[in-house]
Amino acid sequence: MLLLLFFMIVLAVLFFQSPLSKIERIEIAGHRYTTAEEIGQAIGVSVGDSFFAATESAMERRAAALPYIRGAEVDKRFPGTVEVSVAEYGEVAYIVGRDGVLKALLENNEEVLPLPGEPLPPLPVLVNWEGHEELRGRLARQLAAIPGLLLADISEINPDPSVSYPDRIRIYTRSRFSVTTTVSYLPAKIETMRTIIGSKPPGYLTLLEADTYRPYDAGTEAEEGESPQEEAKAEGGARS
Repeated sequence: MLLLLFFMIVLAVLFFQSPLSKIERIEIAGHRYTTAEEIGQAIGVSVGDSFFAATESAMERRAAALPYIRGAEVDKRFPGTVEVSVAEYGEVAYIVGRDGVLKALLENNEEVLPLPGEPLPPLPVLVNWEGHEELRGRLARQLAAIPGLLLADISEINPDPSVSYPDRIRIYTRSRFSVTTTVSYLPAKIETMRTIIGSKPPGYLTLLEADTYRPYDAGTEAEEGESPQEEAKAEGGARS
């Protein structure tokens, strides 16, 4: 038994010193805005390191900590191969910075430069959002839940706060609708918005406590985006 144990120890030492125990290749896939070098540095292993230097779950956590990556999956294949597949946050809108540079906004509120040579997908442009970063982050998460065709129809979104609706926004669509709602109401109003846009002629659509629709030929646009009754009701509730 002692002799067998001795040979097992010798074999283990030889194995861990041999090329079989080293990482020979790291394959990274699924990244667009994050470089392979950044992911390789994040997972904490490189070619030549021990194959057993880090577990798959540890490397997945490290990769997912990068700002543009939602999640990662690591598969270690003996001998010597580590495969890393990442999923990045999706683009939900565009913003124009103070320097006039167009950037894509990801669903986690991170800003990235569009990839050169790739066509820009149809997404809304966020205008006049300086000073509304927290609200913009909430909006980005909500936009990620909007169906692709409806999101592609939205051309512009502006902040439009009021006393009774601090998170109110104004949405303009490529199908020529003007929609007033709030970031908080948006998830519950998506289906109503899609139904009306798909079945009514262009007009003014208010999606607040009450939903109202008015075609353009019915009168002029209400600048505040909500009826006097809704405003009075909300302000009365606030005072009480």
